[in-house]
This record gives sequence, C-alpha cells and structure tokens, in this order.
Amino acid sequence: MTETLEEYFHREKQGGPAFSGSQFESIGGGGDQLGSATRITAEDLVAVSLLGVTIAEHSALRLLGRDGDAISTLLEQIPVNLDLHAATDEEIGPRSHAARLWDVVRKRRDRSSVGPTRTSKLLARKRPRLLPVYDKVVRKELRLPHHRDYWLEMRDLLRDHPPYVDELRCAHHRAGLAESISTARTLDVLLWMSHPRRKPPPS
Repeated sequence: MTETLEEYFHREKQGGPAFSGSQFESIGGGGDQLGSATRITAEDLVAVSLLGVTIAEHSALRLLGRDGDAISTLLEQIPVNLDLHAATDEEIGPRSHAARLWDVVRKRRDRSSVGPTRTSKLLARKRPRLLPVYDKVVRKELRLPHHRDYWLEMRDLLRDHPPYVDELRCAHHRAGLAESISTARTLDVLLWMSHPRRKPPPS
C-alpha cells in the first residue's frame, strides 16, 4: 500500500507530478477550505479535470451561476470534518443534504446535466472526507450499486472492517501524505492504481 501511494502522490515525471490526480485535493488550496467550502468555484472545475474528466460548458455555467445559491445552501449544511465511515444515514442517506446536493449538481434530464462520475468527483472535491469518488473502477472493485446511494454501501464496507481502515491510515502516514488526503480518497487511489486497465497518467 505504502509504495503505491508514494508512487501516485510523490512520483515526478519531466519536472511535474507523474499523476495529475495527486494534486486534486491541493490545487487552489483545496475545495473544503475556509472561503470556498460552501460554493463550487472555477478551481473546483479545474481540480476535477485532474482526475481525467471535464465539466461541459453549459453545466459549468449552471453550477457557477443559476444553481450556485442552492448548492451553497446545501454545502453549508454538510460537515467538512466528518469521515465517511463515521457518517450516519441522516448525514448521507436518501433524504440527507448530501443526497439533495447530488441531485442539484446532477440535474438529470437537463441540457446542463452532469454525469454520475463527474458529480461524485465534484462532491469529493468539496467534502473529501465524507463523499467519495465513484467510477467504473470503484464500482467494480467494491461491487457497489449503480446509483447515488453508493456512498452508503461504501461506508458500510469501511465500518464493517475497522482493521482495514486502520491499515489505510497507517499506509497514509507511512507514505507521508497530507492531511487533506482522506481515508476514502486513499482507498480510491489504491483501487485505481491496482486496476489492470487503468488509464495512463495524467488521469
């Protein structure tokens, strides 16, 4: 685990990071920092691109514009310092502010809709400790459902295996990762790096 994390977060190539995603949490000071934690910013959209996806122009305009106030209102109700494995159903369940935020960002059946993978990465940027990245690799490796409530299933997996959470934390510490790298993100990186068909850098 430790060597894999060191490779992803610390390895350099041609004077820059070998994996652009290693800067996802830190670029622009982070999406959950004071001053930006309660709104989606242009820097958040850039951060998402470091994970190999882009937000279409109409979606970006909506997130930064007409839905900005609704998104901010919901982000204000979602804790910054809560870890996924410690979250309750009230905090991430189907009727939670987090679930409502997913729906607002996702905006299905709208010209400016955002796909589930992109939505998860935006939410992970805003609440990295609580809301995990979700893509084909994570879904396949953890056998998660193909719908919004994936984070409940992921929480239960972590909660039911406390020794593994401790192992993730130890690997995090040994690799010298920043505090901004959450347990959920550590797991995501390990899954992606071990996947045989992962894309080459910079994803």
